Amino acid sequence: METNKNYYINNIFSLLILGSIVLSLFDAFIIGDTSTVKLISIGFALICIIIFILRSSVFYFNQLLIIIFVWVFYNLIWLLLTYNQYYFSVIFQQLVLLLFVWSASNGDSPLKSIKQLKIVIVVYQIFAIYFMIFTERTGFSTPLFAFTFFSLAMVSGTWKKVALCFLYMVVFWDSGDRSRVLALLVIALCIIILPKLGKRLYKVTFWTVTSIIILIPKIYLWMYNMSESSQWNVWVREFSGKNLFSGRQHLWGYLENYLSNHQLFGHGGNLVGGEFSVNYMFGMSSHNLFLFLRGQGGYLLLFLFVLFLYYIWLRFYNHLSNPYVLVGAAYLIGLLVRTSFDLVLMANNFVDSLYLWLPLVISLSLAQNMSRNKQTMQEPG
Repeated sequence: METNKNYYINNIFSLLILGSIVLSLFDAFIIGDTSTVKLISIGFALICIIIFILRSSVFYFNQLLIIIFVWVFYNLIWLLLTYNQYYFSVIFQQLVLLLFVWSASNGDSPLKSIKQLKIVIVVYQIFAIYFMIFTERTGFSTPLFAFTFFSLAMVSGTWKKVALCFLYMVVFWDSGDRSRVLALLVIALCIIILPKLGKRLYKVTFWTVTSIIILIPKIYLWMYNMSESSQWNVWVREFSGKNLFSGRQHLWGYLENYLSNHQLFGHGGNLVGGEFSVNYMFGMSSHNLFLFLRGQGGYLLLFLFVLFLYYIWLRFYNHLSNPYVLVGAAYLIGLLVRTSFDLVLMANNFVDSLYLWLPLVISLSLAQNMSRNKQTMQEPG
């Protein structure tokens, strides 16, 4: 029995998991106003950041925090030059998310909280799946995708994890969410492959996947301009029920053209909330996070984001024998794939961003905790 008067502070990961569940229920059933949900979720994230920092015995001035400082400084320069309210809100949300990840990495092991809430996590997923299948509404799609992390980590054995991945893929395919199906397929492959990689090949894997993701808009536009594009579109529609060329060719073509002379530094607020933004010109987002970040701050800002993920990726390597760390590493690659389809990891819907970072926050905190324990054991008495 916990006797510490700061029970809830000492169980921050329980608060984080339960809070995420409650937020998803509020979002789906109670609060209809998206701005209200955003404010509540930002407030929740800030509370978690403060508690993580207060609970940390050591202030870790590591690579992640350095990247955050550079991120803020660079974006503040662009904000001063091209201010608009939407751009300010985007930068603030990105800062909260990055601090959320960094602060959680300084926390204690989350395993105790996960074990305590195992039944709650399973029941929540069953409810979310039932809701999606029988109401044909996708309000729980993002939180369910995030919470599959727990189920995959809890199941023992590589092939059981892969089989469970395919069951989730069926659920998302039925709901028409092809991007999550692809992400789960990549996660399943990573669960099989990652434990077999040496450190050098492990590093190469990250940069290879990232390079491909960066090139996807250019490849997509090249395919659209090929004479066979109409036939490819028919094949994809017959297989998946959706078009290959669904309008992204116009969004991405516009952005690639507008960025052609500003590749390194981007356009700041001119392309994020400004008069030349995709939202203003087309009434929708760019549907590609890497392209969005290039518009916001060029390849320089994109490199900072990729470097942030790379340092997380490196922290996983020595602890891939732990199922939560292994699945977390697989999710990182899966989320990279998802960035080709939306902005949600760093922009647009903050509450969904919070859900998607949850697997990385849990696994990173565990990996960091294991590294600290190992270092303590190796120190001379």
